[in-house]
Amino acid sequence: MRISFSLLETYKNCPLKFKYQQLDKIKTPKNIEAVFGNAIHSSLKKLFERTPLFPSLDEVIDHFQNNFAEKVESLNLEPDTIAAYTKEGITVLKNFYKKNPPWNFNVVELESRFSVILEDPENKETHILAGIIDRIDKHEENGAYEIIDYKTSKRMPSQDDTDKNLQLSIYNLGLLKKWPHLDPEKIKLSLYFLKHGEKAETKRTKEDLENTKTEILKTIREIEDLIKKEKEFIPTPSGLCDWCGYQKMCPMWRHLFQSQISNLPATRDLAQRDKSQKDQIPALINKYLELDDQTSQNKRRLAEIKAQIDNFMSQEDITRVFGENAYFTRISQEKEVFDSKKAQEALKKMGKLKEFLKKRQFSTLRLTKKKIKP
Repeated sequence: MRISFSLLETYKNCPLKFKYQQLDKIKTPKNIEAVFGNAIHSSLKKLFERTPLFPSLDEVIDHFQNNFAEKVESLNLEPDTIAAYTKEGITVLKNFYKKNPPWNFNVVELESRFSVILEDPENKETHILAGIIDRIDKHEENGAYEIIDYKTSKRMPSQDDTDKNLQLSIYNLGLLKKWPHLDPEKIKLSLYFLKHGEKAETKRTKEDLENTKTEILKTIREIEDLIKKEKEFIPTPSGLCDWCGYQKMCPMWRHLFQSQISNLPATRDLAQRDKSQKDQIPALINKYLELDDQTSQNKRRLAEIKAQIDNFMSQEDITRVFGENAYFTRISQEKEVFDSKKAQEALKKMGKLKEFLKKRQFSTLRLTKKKIKP
């Protein structure tokens, strides 16, 4: 299998999206964030390209504006939205240029491609781990190399998250594959958050990199098991769904878009079903909410009544009270209960927890009280 960090991340975030994208090869239009990020990355690459002189800031900004305008045209966005992103991009580039004039750095390579061969010791299968490193610098003062990955996201991770960042670990493996003579102890890993002008830095030990290989191979085996046994790639709803291009065919979302998707192959059968049946669903959900609200109120009232009865029984030191058609009995009993938490802790310490764990797939209906517009 040929795998990359982005594919591993996609699978981790949502197995079904991985299937749509990697196995079914279903293309989706890029969203504004992706187009913006690509335009910024392209502009920063140009910034450090010497031909034979470094470009001026104005040339870099022109490159961004032209690149962004060309790619964003197909997204059918409001002019104000495009203008806001353009303004933000120019601000990001100005701040970066001011803080990082290109002549102050010894850039060894830009958009450096790599391929790492991974052999699975369990089944002897071979896989290719591929990727592109945004920038590689060399620090002449100590001979160290620095891997830099640009980020256009707003959220900065904690140091602990940076130390565990899988992407940087993969890039470290890629750099050592390209240049095996490098000292692993002299490789610095950095995430540069462009909107904040801040870098999050970390390093990896040989043990860290071996653990990374193990983690990747485990995920690959999991994916291949789903494929070979024709198991379901389950969707994982999250905040990332707002940016996903597969919503209209995803079983988690397509009902919301049913009026727009009649011509999609993956959902054509849904559109052809009895219209009256589909129209009943919103009414059924509303009725469920009404009954659920009544049930919640009844449960609260029942709990209050039960507490009053229990309190009376305690005050009177009695264990049974009677009404006209029923009675309550207080039953005190002692029984042995299996402490699963302690058992898990004990098995974990013994290194045998995985022997007693097995995956079980099941489905339940869960109600979320939130209005969502397609």
